[in-house]
Amino acid sequence: MRNTIFKYIRILLAAIVIGCSMLFVAVSCNKNGTTTKNHIWTFTYLKANENQTSNLKTFIEKNWFVMDRIAVDQKLINNYILYENADDTAADWDMIVAVEYFSREGYSEIASQFEEIRQKHQEVKIKGLGFKDLGKVIRSETVTKNSY
Repeated sequence: MRNTIFKYIRILLAAIVIGCSMLFVAVSCNKNGTTTKNHIWTFTYLKANENQTSNLKTFIEKNWFVMDRIAVDQKLINNYILYENADDTAADWDMIVAVEYFSREGYSEIASQFEEIRQKHQEVKIKGLGFKDLGKVIRSETVTKNSY
């Protein structure tokens, strides 16, 4: 009888350990079911040309983000975000395009596949203007994200 009780306790403990492990994996996974531990982000800082901030944003949405959506669907990148500067009087940038990659290699790991997406994309001009008419890249940084 005593051995039977210990057997059931060991089974129960094993089930608890497995259940907790599964919960940990679920909590540490993103929406695609992959962990973000080795992910990196690239932040591309953009400055709009004079009176072109709104047009630059539209250009990013209709061009860059259309390609990024395809890259997400193909599991080349995990996520992309547009940050807008809330204090346009103080900074040298107006927007940040943030792209989350699945590995620390970032864009270099997916470059050939993303170039295929870029080749198929037909640029959408905004009021007849392309990217160079609307703004420029100020700098690019690679960062990691830690959530607490």
